[in-house]
This record gives sequence, structure tokens and C-alpha cells, in this order.
Amino acid sequence: MYVSVPPPFLSGNDSSSPHDPFYPPIISLPEVPVDSGEGDEDVVFVMRAKLFRYSSSSSPPEWKERGTGDVKLLRHRETGGWATSIGVYK
Repeated sequence: MYVSVPPPFLSGNDSSSPHDPFYPPIISLPEVPVDSGEGDEDVVFVMRAKLFRYSSSSSPPEWKERGTGDVKLLRHRETGGWATSIGVYK
């Protein structure tokens, strides 16, 4: 005769050793502000797009997908210069 008994960590009735998944951090890290570099630029256009790269090392050469993200067209407030950026989420 076969009797199935769940292990003690799955039963939830074991009051002698409660499981607490919290571990305090070893060191505390201060929060650091991160500059995106877009502070002096106005976003003119935003669109969701796929980013591809051209791989000439494969035979035959082909386009390979790098990821999907937001393409931004930026204009600098002071100089009037244009820039593009893409934040890729893999």
C-alpha cells in the first residue's frame, strides 16, 4: 500500500519553523538620480518601433531583430539641433 504524505514545508501546519522569505540587505545603497541626457531637448515625435541590425557575417546576409521600443525625435532648445533615440526593451 502506498501513502502519499506532503513534505513539511508544503503542509503549512508546521508552527515550529515558520518560513520567512525576507532577508535584510547587507549594505544600504543611497538612491542616485540618473540623468537621461534629454533635459535640454523637447520631444517632437514618439512612436513604437522595432530595431533591426544588418548582419553581413551570415550567409546570406540578413536583418536581425534587436528589440522593440520607443523611437524619439528630439530637438535641442538652445541650438536647434536634432537627435533621435530609441529605448529598446528586449
